[in-house]
Amino acid sequence: MGLVRLLAYIVIGYLIYLLVRTLLRKSGKPEETDSDLRQNLNRLEEDPVCGVYISRETAIMKNVDGREVYFCSHNCADKYTSDSPVKD
Repeated sequence: MGLVRLLAYIVIGYLIYLLVRTLLRKSGKPEETDSDLRQNLNRLEEDPVCGVYISRETAIMKNVDGREVYFCSHNCADKYTSDSPVKD
């Protein structure tokens, strides 16, 4: 009977955990939806030098040949502009 009682306590504890987690999730900030995730992905730009994806908010932006190019660091921006002044 001791093993059955232990198993019952574990099941009851897990159910209480699920209930508390559900209540906290509803009272907290809303979860991100698929459209929110897609919008965040649209704000990412690929650094043409190293290939890292960075957000537009934190990236270093330079105008190169009339278009905006985003970089993860000043080093990558300098390398891009010094290696080849005309890029496609």
